Amino acid sequence: MREESGAAKVIHDRHFMSLFPRTVWLELISAAGFEPLVVPFEHSSYSDNGQEVFLRLRPASFEADYPIMGRIPDVLAAIERSGLSLIGHFTLPDEAWWNDFYTPMETRIEELRGKYRADDEALAVLDQLGQEPEMHQKYSDCYAYEFFVARRAE
Repeated sequence: MREESGAAKVIHDRHFMSLFPRTVWLELISAAGFEPLVVPFEHSSYSDNGQEVFLRLRPASFEADYPIMGRIPDVLAAIERSGLSLIGHFTLPDEAWWNDFYTPMETRIEELRGKYRADDEALAVLDQLGQEPEMHQKYSDCYAYEFFVARRAE
């Protein structure tokens, strides 16, 4: 995301489980025109086993080949190109984020601040997590979460 000043800001999200196997995610990343890269990620606060981070690398020809990536028609075309059959798609309403995610998240962060008040590293992580609802409130008119449901064509 770009701030009004033009400075780039990195936004991230973390998921603990997935709806699709790893191979399907890699295929979808490729089908969307990106080069998939899986990087091992280990952090003691997240898991004893380590995790994997999926990166989408833009090829050099990205701007010419995919000038409007990220728009619904482009994702629908990528699903079709990947050989999947679209079942449907919908935009997650903003109130779902606040009612079911951000408000409980903010409550939990405050609870954890008390529990870890003497742990500067944990408090720094909680501060970082607390930025997500702020960013959503500030920029939610610039993006939306569209969910696509697809299955392998038979």
